[in-house]
Amino acid sequence: ISFSVSAVAIRALAAKLNVFEILSIRSGAGLLVLLSLLALRAELRPELRLRRMGMHALRNSVHFIGQYSWALAVTLLPFATVFALEFTTPAWVALLAVPLLAERMTLPRIGSVVLGFLGVLVIVRPGLSSFQPMAVLVLFAAFVFALSLIATKSLTRDVSTFAIIFWMNAMQLP
Repeated sequence: ISFSVSAVAIRALAAKLNVFEILSIRSGAGLLVLLSLLALRAELRPELRLRRMGMHALRNSVHFIGQYSWALAVTLLPFATVFALEFTTPAWVALLAVPLLAERMTLPRIGSVVLGFLGVLVIVRPGLSSFQPMAVLVLFAAFVFALSLIATKSLTRDVSTFAIIFWMNAMQLP
């Protein structure tokens, strides 16, 4: 529901604001909510120690690129196309987790990746007159989101979820 609401809001705001402005509002609002939580719950403050800031910066930069690409695609393509292609992210994660996290590629994962790829071909329909070149932007966003998810998995080994979300909003706001 939240992704659908975000997509509708982005499309509505795009009539008056550019994607950078929309993403700034998102990060600013998120940061305000998180700062309010910090003010109300003192036990969250120690979680914001400056640990693994290089990985935070890498994760947040990659995530911002994915967010920008996705938000731009939402303004240019039908929602159904954006959402269907966005669901390739788990396939990208499965593929990237092998070299980046040393995970094994199991038979069920291979099957999922193959089925996901076939689904993309059905949606994108390359070579046919209905092919939309901007669909590649959504596939790029899905790939970049997969990289962000892998970085997040790495961070969650010793950084709290609250800290990951806080630093994401703080770093992406500027």
